[in-house]
Amino acid sequence: MKTTEKELFGDGFMEEQLVNNLQTVESHLQTIIDNQEKILNAISFESTCLIFLIVCFILAFIYKTVSNIIGDFY
Repeated sequence: MKTTEKELFGDGFMEEQLVNNLQTVESHLQTIIDNQEKILNAISFESTCLIFLIVCFILAFIYKTVSNIIGDFY
C-alpha cells in the first residue's frame, strides 16, 4: 500500500493556518514594542519638563533671596 503525500502532510491547511497565526503574533508583538518605545519617549519628555520646572523654581527662589538681601543693604 502506497501512502500519498496528501496523507503524510495533509492538505496544507493546518500549516497555512499556523503560519498566518504566527504572522499575526509577530505583528502584535511589533505593535507592543512600538507602543513601549512611544511610552518611554513620552516619559522621558515629561521628566525633562519636570526637571526644567524644578530648575526654574530654584532659580526664582535664588533670585528672590538675593534681591531681598541686596534690598536690605539699600
